Amino acid sequence: MLNEGITTYFPTTMTQSHKNIEAALKVIGEVAKEEPVIGGIHLEGPFVSAVFKGAQPEEYIQAPDLELFKKWYDISGGIIKVVTYAPEHETSPAFENLCQELGVVPSVGHSNDVREHLKTSKATHATHLYNACHRMTHREPGVPGHVLLEDGIQAELIVDGIHVNRDMVKLAYKMKGAHGISLITDSMRAKGMPEGKSELGGQTVIVKDKQARLEDGTLAGSVLTYDDAFRNMIEFTGCSVEEAVLMSSVNQAKEFNLTTKGGLEAGKDADFNIFDDALNLTATYSYGQKNV
Repeated sequence: MLNEGITTYFPTTMTQSHKNIEAALKVIGEVAKEEPVIGGIHLEGPFVSAVFKGAQPEEYIQAPDLELFKKWYDISGGIIKVVTYAPEHETSPAFENLCQELGVVPSVGHSNDVREHLKTSKATHATHLYNACHRMTHREPGVPGHVLLEDGIQAELIVDGIHVNRDMVKLAYKMKGAHGISLITDSMRAKGMPEGKSELGGQTVIVKDKQARLEDGTLAGSVLTYDDAFRNMIEFTGCSVEEAVLMSSVNQAKEFNLTTKGGLEAGKDADFNIFDDALNLTATYSYGQKNV
């Protein structure tokens, strides 16, 4: 990941059996003790909607379970930083309160809510805005409409030109501003590999033309690199390089309380990238040491 400018990331679990999720959380938690590149964990599922499951296996989807989540939080070593959930579940309000108690960011995603529950929810983050959620129309704002209207929600965007239309990226930028957007890749294991078959949670994925899809055509994450996301955001919206830096590092560091990241002030980790005039990544420094 260093060769695309990433010095900190959140390994992301998907909807799976409890056994598989717990095994993943345990391994990530142990590795994080030795590898500071892991800034936390994103739990994406199973507390989502079956209607907008995307590439999440439906058989494991369930409503938020408070005791189960506390167990998973402990298994991870307390490093779950953000959890994707559907606010329309009956247990979601109590789940949001638990997240706040634990310091976990509740993120709306894979949700079928038209905005009925979101209006009173405590979600402060949105997982891959526009994707795998109730659509925005002139009659129903859905998840995107709510996220665009609410200044207090940080919106993730997959800026690969596949997941989100260029003009919709520009709309989000105009509505949220650079401080309200966090660029993500949503990439899966096939990133950087030749085209062909891959796997996601036991499901076959076909990678072709820079797209990762299940056999039924459903998008299954991406193969986007972070430096491409950075350049694409500038190209699609006309934002400044400084704004793209906010959306790719500073915003995330602030939101998830990564106090030694997102800047070059004294006491921070001295993680930074160097680009040429054409915005090609030429060097990546982590903890002040050149890695690429």
